[in-house]
Amino acid sequence: MPHIKRMADQNDDKISDVMEELLKHYNGYRFSKRKVKVFNPFSLMTALKYMDIANYWFETGTPSFLNF
Repeated sequence: MPHIKRMADQNDDKISDVMEELLKHYNGYRFSKRKVKVFNPFSLMTALKYMDIANYWFETGTPSFLNF
């Protein structure tokens, strides 16, 4: 949670507001009909890295980050 607090501090937001935005943007993957959702790990980690919530999912279309 320190990364989320840092993001909130940097953007003059409350932690709860940042959490809500992270949930809204990155918590949408479902692997069954159940209502269990998982975060997009690449987008979430990228948002925390850059301290900015944006549409990072398109970067996963070309998985160059997997090339060793």
